[in-house]
Amino acid sequence: MTNIIVKKRRNQLKKRLLRRAGILVLIYFTSFFTLYGIFGEKPNIGNNQNISEFANKGEEFLAKNNFPDALQYFSNLFSQDENDYYAANRIGKTYFQLKDYEKAKFYFFLSKEIAPFYTENYFDLAMLYIETNDLTSADNIIRLMPLKKESDAIKKALAYKKLSEKIENPEDKILYYNLVLDYLKNSKKQEDKAAYNSTVDD
Repeated sequence: MTNIIVKKRRNQLKKRLLRRAGILVLIYFTSFFTLYGIFGEKPNIGNNQNISEFANKGEEFLAKNNFPDALQYFSNLFSQDENDYYAANRIGKTYFQLKDYEKAKFYFFLSKEIAPFYTENYFDLAMLYIETNDLTSADNIIRLMPLKKESDAIKKALAYKKLSEKIENPEDKILYYNLVLDYLKNSKKQEDKAAYNSTVDD
């Protein structure tokens, strides 16, 4: 009888912890998407007017869910420079939205090969693996995600949050929520460090 009561209380505590962690994470990520946008950050693509036009048009169509036109502009951009990791990533994102996961994966990996430290590729691959229920691959790619700035730590936290939503075991779910909170703290440390460095530079 005592064991049953202890087990019941333990389960209630787990549920309470998950609810609290979920609220904290939801608040943080609401502000994240307001700041960074749903399709991620766009790197500096240079001053070439033609390239900038293709990139901006592609982003515009992608944001409006006009995927065929977005694909056309990003493909034209990539045809001008096959080492353009940004264009390859955006082609992957467009195929992902079209639910053509094999082509999306191909372009994410291609972009990752060109630019191994571009965090967006790791995040996008994690979302693809989660969407296709390949949770082991999702976990592996999230672990490899490089952290160069505050938004990278936030992306890693978001990826772990998305992964935790697919996990059924309550103990594993708590483990992933703890990782989410750890990387949110990491992002705050990076933000403070950047602010400190800027004052030193001044």
